[in-house]
Formats: sequence, C-alpha cells, structure tokens
Amino acid sequence: MLTSQVSDTDEALFAERKPLCRLVGLSRITVTKESIQQSPGLIVERGHSAQMRCTHTLPGTFYHTYWFQQLPGKSMKLIVHTVPYEQPDFGTYSQDKFSANKTETYSGSFTVKNVQPGITVTKESIQQSPGLIVERGHSAQMRCTHTLHGTFYHMYWFQQLAGKSMKLIVHTVPYEQPDFGTYSQDKFSANKTESQSGSFTVKNVQPGDSGVYLCAVAVSEARPAYFGQGTKLTVLDSNRTITPPTVKLLRPSQNECQNKKDKINKKTLVCVASGFYPDHVSVFWQVDGVNVTDGVATDHAALWEGEHYSITSRLRVRLSEWFTPDKKFTCTVSFFTGKETVHRSDWILGVQGPGAAAIRGKYLRVTNTAKLYYIVLIVKSCIFGIFVVFLVSRRQVSTVKQSD
Repeated sequence: MLTSQVSDTDEALFAERKPLCRLVGLSRITVTKESIQQSPGLIVERGHSAQMRCTHTLPGTFYHTYWFQQLPGKSMKLIVHTVPYEQPDFGTYSQDKFSANKTETYSGSFTVKNVQPGITVTKESIQQSPGLIVERGHSAQMRCTHTLHGTFYHMYWFQQLAGKSMKLIVHTVPYEQPDFGTYSQDKFSANKTESQSGSFTVKNVQPGDSGVYLCAVAVSEARPAYFGQGTKLTVLDSNRTITPPTVKLLRPSQNECQNKKDKINKKTLVCVASGFYPDHVSVFWQVDGVNVTDGVATDHAALWEGEHYSITSRLRVRLSEWFTPDKKFTCTVSFFTGKETVHRSDWILGVQGPGAAAIRGKYLRVTNTAKLYYIVLIVKSCIFGIFVVFLVSRRQVSTVKQSD
C-alpha cells in the first residue's frame, strides 16, 4: 500500500502508547481516579518487552478487564479482553505481538513484545536531488536518501509529467534486479546497493521528459510508503540559455478598498518575476525582514510566454500596515541555475498617503468624542453630587429648626 501521508506504525515504542484498561461489573458504584491503578509509564529499549499492570479496589464482581491501545493521532482500539482463569480474547490481534494475564479478580497484566520505535517523518527525513537542468540527449541521474529507522529497504520511483497523473516507473530492493514492470530499461535505469539510498536515471532526455520525479520508501510492499519532496527535471530546449528572473514589486491600487469576504480594509502588493528560463523558481515574502506566509497567494506554476517564463505572487496586508511609512515589504524569487540557487529581490516602503490621514482623522474624532462624553459625564456627576449635598443640608437645617 502506497500513501503520501505520514502514519504511525503499529509497532510504536510503548513510551508513545497509551494503553487503557477497563473494568466491567454488575453493581452501581462510585469510581475515582484512585479506584483503578495502572503502571504510570514505561521507557523500554527497542526489541525488549513492555509489561504493565492494572489493579482496582472496586467492590463487587468486576472480573472483566479490557486493554486498549491509542497511538498518537489515532482513535482508541480494543486489543484484548480477559477474565480470570480463561484464555484472553485477542480478536484479530496476534499473540506474537501481545500477551495478557489475569489470575486474580482485582489485578491483571498486559505485555507488548519486541517493542519498536514509532516513525516520525519530516520533510528532512527523505532527501532528493532538488532539481536538474539537463541538455537534450543527455542523461539525468537523481538520488534519494533517507534517515528513517528500521528496515526501509524498498524504494519506488514515480514520474509525474505536466498535466498528467503520477505513475510508478520502478521498484528497487538492495542487491536485487530493479522491477520496471512494463517500462523499458533503454529509457530508465535504477540502482540500489544500500538500505538508505538509491539512484534513478532518465536516459537520452527529451523535452517531453520534463516533470517531477518522486522517490518513496517502505518497509515492505504491503506497508505504507513515505514520499520525498520530488526532483524537478527540466530538459533545455535548443539554442536557449539559462536566464535568471527580473523581479518587480508593484504598489497597491489606490482604488482597492475593502475585502467583501472578511470586511477588513486591506491592500494587495503584487510581485512579478519575468524573463527567466527555465522555470525552477520559488517566491517568498518578508515584512521588515521577517518571513510571512499569511495573505500570500502565488501562481501554481510559471507561465510560458513564448521566449521565457513569468510568475506572479500577491501579498494582502492590512491598511494600517501599508500606511506605515517605515515598514518595508520585500519579494524574493529563488532561481535554480542547475548548479546553484540565486536570489533576485525587490522592495517598497509603506506610504503616508491620504488613507493614513483619514484613519488618523477618524481615530481623533472617535477619541475626541470619547473625551467629550467623559467630561460631560464628570460634569453631570458633579452637579448631581452638589444637588445631593444641597438636599442633605436642607434636611439637616429643617431638623434643627424642628428641634428648636
């Protein structure tokens, strides 16, 4: 089974598991966290066994004990049901991996055998050649290496051409002949003599071979496969030279006001990279030297314009950010030449503009209104206080006269 999603192995180290025991009885009782006690935690070396115990102090006939497993990011599942002096019921689970024992009403044990660490896959775990630019008729060789623990001996190479679905080209295992299926070895070759690395070659490349080639690794053909980031192959057209992009950052339109969707005043900065060949580019943005991704929208692919490529990226920022004169907005385009990555940038500063004055004017009006309201409230409070004092004074004078 092949999948591009990261998944946890069923043989995770127990330190990463959360087995739960559950007791079932016939009487109504009050259960506290002290009523059922489990081994609080285990740290076990690879290949050893992890045994945990569960005891309870509940009154009544609580003979049944259930052990559950919950792997990170997955739902809880029942492993085994036990009753004193009877064979544990593991359902579909193998007793080569688990065992359970219950010879007393109030206690039982559960064991995970031959524990193995879980698999954590990041984009750094599987490394591929980042990109290749090859002249027509030459060969394009790409490599794939990984740092995953365990027996990840199987390596697959896929091809994905522009506008087409991904297809498997070859399956390799160390020291065995590559399995190309229906594909010709006159066009492709593969080599794998190490557990954690391998290579794949496209021979006599033509423009139609340009695309992305992905490597995936797996423990076996029946287990999930983990994909690398892909190697982008570009076959150079005749009489074309490698040309880095020209980058221009355009100011927002003065007519742009409010986003109807989120009702927030924003401005859109547009970055245009043009005149480059081939299309090995990526775009990123910075605001005051800090990388930003929120509000960024970049063309999915570069546009061919007959002689060269172009690509556009947009950054939406709040109106208050744009109307900050010292704020610096930078667009950088990274371009791979086949040998190295070069960077081309353009930047602009936020502006003062009439919009800023309008915002400040509105802020001052709101502030002045609040101040005026506050002053009026204070004055009213003072008048009310004086009135109360006056009433109290008259009351006291009236009381004195009546006494006289």
